[in-house]
Amino acid sequence: PGRWGRKDALFKGPKIVAVFDEAAPFCAEIGIGIHAAHILTKITKFNLNVRAFSPKFSVIKDKRFQLHDVIRLSGINIIFDDMDHLLTVKATSIPRARVQIYFIEDTELLNRHGPLGENGVFYPDIHERIMFFIKSVIKCIEKIMWVPQYLHVGGIMSAFVPVIINKLRGQIPHFTQHLKIRVSVAEMNYDGEVSTEILRFLKEEDVDYDLSEFLPLNYENIMRMVIKFSDAVLFHDQQSYQRFIDYTKKLKKEFYVVPDLMNHNYDVELFLLLEKLGYVELPDEYHPERILSRTKATG
Repeated sequence: PGRWGRKDALFKGPKIVAVFDEAAPFCAEIGIGIHAAHILTKITKFNLNVRAFSPKFSVIKDKRFQLHDVIRLSGINIIFDDMDHLLTVKATSIPRARVQIYFIEDTELLNRHGPLGENGVFYPDIHERIMFFIKSVIKCIEKIMWVPQYLHVGGIMSAFVPVIINKLRGQIPHFTQHLKIRVSVAEMNYDGEVSTEILRFLKEEDVDYDLSEFLPLNYENIMRMVIKFSDAVLFHDQQSYQRFIDYTKKLKKEFYVVPDLMNHNYDVELFLLLEKLGYVELPDEYHPERILSRTKATG
């Protein structure tokens, strides 16, 4: 038997929280969205202990994607910057995957096309949107009594999650010192900057790290920040690899290069990478050397 036994193995894998800005098919099949969908689909073939969170942007229509209200998570009061926001959570399943994705909804802050405005630049209040999303995700994790062994994030809004979780690790029961944080990095065309007001919001949450080295908070510096506060990095394309590999090596971070989507062996290689990360345990069919070794032993 494997590490989690054969019986009900799908429910005995490590607990994982995935936080992505977007996930296909709820967004265009490009950038972090398509990679999030592949990761979640592959993990849940062998491990159903996954909880996924994403912002509910205006393009995600309830009827089209069969979203339903999550009563036990909705109605929580999220307070930041002396304002109350009533949390609404909706959920649906990712097609071809056995995982529910929880969408954080707010008609004022998140009900827009995506992280960027129509001109391809961050919305002026992106810092408020980020903080509301992060605080909502943390509240949801606490509410469902989920104690993850791994946290996997991807996207510009999700990039601030590891900063806060690093501060919370070991301080509250849901985020232990043993929690491992991984980040998916994919090249994205983001222009503009996140307001430094977000640093004030973070301090109000007792996150007092000196983040001055990451100013201005543009795409490149935010990616450097999330790399610093993560335990391992997954590069999903050559552009992001070349852009951030020197910085990643300088910090002596564990890193992986995800196979190209057009690679004919993509599925198998991604499965093997997810096993290396500890997310799944694959059957022998993915490891011919095991079968060969046993054959020699019994022969």
